[in-house]
Amino acid sequence: METSGGPTGAGEFRLVLSSDPQAGRRARQALRQRFSESLPSRTLTDLIAVVTELVNNAVSHGPRRAVIEGSTHVRFELPLES
Repeated sequence: METSGGPTGAGEFRLVLSSDPQAGRRARQALRQRFSESLPSRTLTDLIAVVTELVNNAVSHGPRRAVIEGSTHVRFELPLES
């Protein structure tokens, strides 16, 4: 798992997860760490639920890498397999 403020810019969040059964848990943990102070509790709960579902589906059915990034918006990217 990689988190950074790197290429996405200051104040933004980027999370790269490898495909394994713990990816959903790592995504939840990272989202809580990053957004627990800045998002209302209900919004954070919804964000965690949606991202966890997407990550778990990516691990089970999709490509082997997922990227989550954003500041005021969250973008979830699944690179296409070649």
